[in-house]
Amino acid sequence: MENKEERLCGATEEVVKGSRDMERMVGSEVEYKTEKKGKKLEAVMVRIMKNVEWKKGMVTHWVPEELAGVIRTQEQEVLVYRKEFVPGGFAPDIVGKMVKFKLNKARMEATCVEVELKEDESISMIGNIGTQFSELDLLHCPQLTQAVCEDSRLTIDMGNMSTKEHRHLLHKLEQFLPTLAAHHAGYKVVVEMVRQFE
Repeated sequence: MENKEERLCGATEEVVKGSRDMERMVGSEVEYKTEKKGKKLEAVMVRIMKNVEWKKGMVTHWVPEELAGVIRTQEQEVLVYRKEFVPGGFAPDIVGKMVKFKLNKARMEATCVEVELKEDESISMIGNIGTQFSELDLLHCPQLTQAVCEDSRLTIDMGNMSTKEHRHLLHKLEQFLPTLAAHHAGYKVVVEMVRQFE
């Protein structure tokens, strides 16, 4: 718990009145009383004043240099910053991961963000973003077929491409980038493209 007027203080389940699901309390507004124990402040009573409304979405873009990205929900896209992830809630290969978060509506930014599902589970659909490609798309675009292949060398090969080859690859994959970013294997190609094509 954090209060602008006080230092950080800890709380245990025993002092919480009402719901004791500590994980679901993250981001909720609380009223609490503290006691000083040694050099630390410790909560002796915690009461939930306003429950947080959790949203879910998929990280579709990430810019490592900015430590920021975009989360797509069923309704909208919101900004997310690395500093807004709860401790232990960030994954290095964040693109394509499902996350839960609290929405700051005024700034359209995600706070209290945490990766929710394992990589294999993030293959599911969210809103209009599916992770499946039609056979026709795969047939007409061999680069797409390479990008979604589990054991593709495309990410390695991108490091040896000329600027002209980079442009050609981007042109071929451009229409598929949102879906590719959400694909369990294809997101690696999108991340590498961002890294290589600066």
